[in-house]
Amino acid sequence: MKQPGGKVKTRQAGRAKRGEQCLSVSILSQDRDIFQMAKQVSTVDVARSYLPGLNLRRQGSRWVARCPFHDDRSPSFVIYEDGGFKCFGCQVHGNGITLVAMVLNLSPKEAALTLARDFGLYVPNGVSLNPEAANKVE
Repeated sequence: MKQPGGKVKTRQAGRAKRGEQCLSVSILSQDRDIFQMAKQVSTVDVARSYLPGLNLRRQGSRWVARCPFHDDRSPSFVIYEDGGFKCFGCQVHGNGITLVAMVLNLSPKEAALTLARDFGLYVPNGVSLNPEAANKVE
């Protein structure tokens, strides 16, 4: 909206006009909370839970195994202490949420919810998996 003198008046992002409700902020904060909760779970625990055939071996400060995503002769799959993982063979990388999303073929949000529920973390009210994702988990 242009004001006298050529100045353009803008409203701040996230601020609702009179009579509007700003629901997107609460939804975004719920999503952020879910991801933060899911990131609390160790990626090593996630890998052991969702990839039971994975033979993880400690090597210094990291964990190594044969990659579950491609045919691997030697250990190229590495889980670091900071929670990240990488395969030096197929270049797959990410964190615990990414790992669950890849293994169960879920979206990142559905993977975070699944991870939070499976590890007994609190999930806020009103946040749920869609029926397809719930079937994949069971």
